[in-house]
Amino acid sequence: MAIKKLPQTIVKVYLQRYPIQVRLSQFNMLGRYSWLQPILADIHDELFPKEADTAEETKKPIFESVILPKEAGVQFYNSPYKRYRCSDKDPLRCDRSCPTADDESRIKTCQLCGFPSLLPNNSEIKGERGIYRIEKYLGRRGLGRLYAATQLGVNEPVVIKEYLLPGRYFNEDETRQHKQLFKNLAGISLADGRVQDFRFLQPLEAIADALEERCYLVIDERYDCPTLNRYLSLGAMSDCQVKKVVHQVLQTLEFLHGQKFRFKGGGVQNGLIHGNLNLDTLLLINGESFAQDNLDFFIYLSDLAVWEGLFNPISDKSVPSLKKSEDLISLGYIAFYLLAGRVVTEMGEPLDPRNEKHWGGADPQLKAWILRLMELELPFENAFSARQELQRLPSSASLALVHRKEAEPEIEPVKKFPRVLILLLSAVGLGMLGWLAWMLINKSQLSTATENTPKVCCLKDVAAIPPGKFTYTSARNGIWHYVLRQPDLIAKGQKLEQRLQAAQPKLDLSYQPAESTADAIAKVQSGQTAFAIVPLIQPLPRDLEAQTIAYDGLAVFVAFSYAQREKGLPQKLNGQITLEQLRQLYAKKVDSWVEFGASELPVNLYAPKDKEAVELFQQLMLKKKEDTENINEKYFAISKIEKLPEFEMMRTVIQDFESRQTGGIGFSSLSKIVGQCSVYPLALQATGQPPEQVIVLNNNRDIDPSTDLCDKKGSYHPKAELLKNGQYPLAYPIAIVYPRDNDRPRIGEKFAEILKTREGQRLLGQTGLTPLE
Repeated sequence: MAIKKLPQTIVKVYLQRYPIQVRLSQFNMLGRYSWLQPILADIHDELFPKEADTAEETKKPIFESVILPKEAGVQFYNSPYKRYRCSDKDPLRCDRSCPTADDESRIKTCQLCGFPSLLPNNSEIKGERGIYRIEKYLGRRGLGRLYAATQLGVNEPVVIKEYLLPGRYFNEDETRQHKQLFKNLAGISLADGRVQDFRFLQPLEAIADALEERCYLVIDERYDCPTLNRYLSLGAMSDCQVKKVVHQVLQTLEFLHGQKFRFKGGGVQNGLIHGNLNLDTLLLINGESFAQDNLDFFIYLSDLAVWEGLFNPISDKSVPSLKKSEDLISLGYIAFYLLAGRVVTEMGEPLDPRNEKHWGGADPQLKAWILRLMELELPFENAFSARQELQRLPSSASLALVHRKEAEPEIEPVKKFPRVLILLLSAVGLGMLGWLAWMLINKSQLSTATENTPKVCCLKDVAAIPPGKFTYTSARNGIWHYVLRQPDLIAKGQKLEQRLQAAQPKLDLSYQPAESTADAIAKVQSGQTAFAIVPLIQPLPRDLEAQTIAYDGLAVFVAFSYAQREKGLPQKLNGQITLEQLRQLYAKKVDSWVEFGASELPVNLYAPKDKEAVELFQQLMLKKKEDTENINEKYFAISKIEKLPEFEMMRTVIQDFESRQTGGIGFSSLSKIVGQCSVYPLALQATGQPPEQVIVLNNNRDIDPSTDLCDKKGSYHPKAELLKNGQYPLAYPIAIVYPRDNDRPRIGEKFAEILKTREGQRLLGQTGLTPLE
């Protein structure tokens, strides 16, 4: 019996030499050989126990929302308007409402969630100083929406910040009071009449809309300068730059805390507290570049809490009681984040100033000073004493540009092949076993460098980028096209493509989309492109190979309506649907939901315009030939199955239910569905299997029709194991496909290595894909 188990023993000992992550790659590589598959099946559970002892940090989901310390200031990316079920997660950033400039016909609220819509281009706002014409929407900052505008008559560019008092949070009396307070408080000047630039960006005018629940702050065009939050997306500041930032901010705080000011409404106050100090309220002005050696910049403060706080829907609606020390604590966190170049770790946890590792190579004396500013050590008495102490720090530390590198991850050492086992195997001396061992050792040489090497930390740490310009491809408007070029997925105003290029400037890639997944793979085969990034569910030609970089799936959804939940399809379908029922629906064999024992609602079928998603749906779902032909691309284009962009499809599905009393159903990439709450993703049930719900709460419980998805935003995510092991019927891997040809540059493998770094996996997780670990 022992002799019969020798092949299993050899393979097991061979694979156990590797850390768990590399072991999995080697295991999958060996699984290509059919004669090894029974051996691998026997030892799988021993190599990969259900509760694998992986590194502690790999157990932590990298896509959970981050809660920064209260002292660090407001959150930059969360939505304060949970009562509005925005399909884009944040109604302040949502630009899906498309108003016109016609005041009589303009849609003033979002048709889906009811939140006040964006101001249309060319609309006009009348104030005391003049009339302002809206040019374009710029995005969210703090609790307001920004627009580029022009002051008519003088043709001067300005920025307008629109604040909102939506009816689900502010009643009529509160709205009236807050509008009056806004006009009285938004804008300050020195009480003695002096005019002095103390590096605070003053509003030009505060306007309260008499007819709508909106207020407008008019500010000069400098308000559109980069914030420190934007700078942070490009990396860390040097110690010298951080000192200049905090020195200038302390000067402004000294002035605010110590002078007497007059508000727009005439009220006078002795000393002002900023109360809203964070990376988004500090503006970098006159900075010629973001280089680490650049010190030619000024830091301007903006957005005092005294008026910004009036529009906070989750506060107690009163002007908060603030302390001067809170401004210093917030500045300390800002300095800490600027030194680190980020606000969270690679695994998505908040940086902690009490953790030595999070300080990197910061100057010890500067670090000690910042800890005092945070009140984690003996606190400073006021802004003046903090600035005086800063100036006493050694000049050498002030002038040195310290370039810090992120700490290298600890790599589990490769286990040594046991001597005893080597001697034992040598003694056996069986030709078959010797040949098997030789094959294993040599096959490992043929595997890619990425598979044999534990993942490195960061994008920038991947070396030996092949020189030259390379073209790669994916399906047009497919999942990689979306992940690469959709803004705001990883940070406001930032695309994954930009982050990759910034981290690897030597990587010269040109993205050229193909018409379909098959076309993308064909271009790699023909040599037109170096590699492709595609969902991989079919065997590749023998001259190609692939590396998986992430996972995704297709979600099938129906309308989710909180107001009519008991009558909705999620409740009537018990939150699930079988694959056979889906086949009947999309073969147009069912006209009413009552045929499935649900509501007496007519069926409306929808499909995405994304051709890649349609192909995946065909291949994963519609196995029968007649169904596949019935659901082909031509059928979608000309028949009653309507093709819409994903987010428009979701809006239409819920409008079907709420306004037209029909039951719409659609499907889309899972990565585009998670995080919204206008539709409900159904659990899918294959024949003879239990239903699988791919969305789970943070406590690992499946969502169900009673789950308030809007209230739980940020607390649910895809169930990774269902996607990785294929247990979810519509799951698939995302892979880089490249030629099996050593004569061609290995740029496909190198790009896979970049995306499989810890930072690369974190970024892919932020785009909505499910990382490898």
